[in-house]
Amino acid sequence: MMEIGREVKPVEFINTDVWGIEHALRWCHNLQNTWARSDSGLCKGGDDGIGCVHCAIRQRCSHFYNREFVLGIRDMELMQGLIWAGGEKAEFLRMIHVAVDLVTDMGEEAEWKKDAAGKMGDGAVCVTWDTNYAKLRELYKQIRKHVDRNVQAVSFKKWIKSLPYGRELIEYEGEERRNGETMNG
Repeated sequence: MMEIGREVKPVEFINTDVWGIEHALRWCHNLQNTWARSDSGLCKGGDDGIGCVHCAIRQRCSHFYNREFVLGIRDMELMQGLIWAGGEKAEFLRMIHVAVDLVTDMGEEAEWKKDAAGKMGDGAVCVTWDTNYAKLRELYKQIRKHVDRNVQAVSFKKWIKSLPYGRELIEYEGEERRNGETMNG
């Protein structure tokens, strides 16, 4: 039980590992039969590999040309369109897996702690959480309104932004499409 007046500390997200983005993209292309439009590939810098002009996150690139798989602009639009469509179309998010260690104050109840494996009890503990982008997207939707009032929600949102394509896939709302158009009109 949490003591009254006890300060709630932010959650620390350490040892984060993300995998399955390339597999999820293949699922999207299989669903839509759009293999010829794929523009993703390995980041090798400049015009070698995918090329910076095709990179979906070229405005804040942090790849340093390390030959990691990166999404192209058209592939990002495909994935965001499927998220916007919702339901079965957004199931590819379940294929993007995340494992992370959480160092947290267990006195404060938080949604992500229900799925975490580790020592449960009062005080600060470290637990390992195995999840996916679909679950993270649902949690993000639930807590985004509470970010200003909850230090753990603030640390969660900051961590989401640090994930590969976290802004583009987990935080994506779909209100603004190309040229400011929306799906409704």
